[in-house]
Amino acid sequence: MRDDKKHSETQMLLQSATQQASSARPKERKCPFCAELILEEAIVCKHCGRDIVGGDPPSASPPVAVKVSLQELKIKCMRGANLTAKPRLSGRTVKSPKCKQPIAVP
Repeated sequence: MRDDKKHSETQMLLQSATQQASSARPKERKCPFCAELILEEAIVCKHCGRDIVGGDPPSASPPVAVKVSLQELKIKCMRGANLTAKPRLSGRTVKSPKCKQPIAVP
């Protein structure tokens, strides 16, 4: 009888500890670029290094960008301003210096 009581108490303690541990975990979401799990509050993916703006991939953002050459990328922002970006920014989302809106760099 005593063993059954100890066993049920142990089970209750284990169950309570498991519930507390799972509720203490930070919330996670998938990176829209590489699909790895990252913290919900993350603004840069720790796996692929891409900037996360609003959680949407750059293809979902309205600005249109066109590659011109290997030395520079010409980008047009939502307000129609013509901008240039360095190739190292390729694949990232940056803010337009003119209108401060996010722009996807191809």
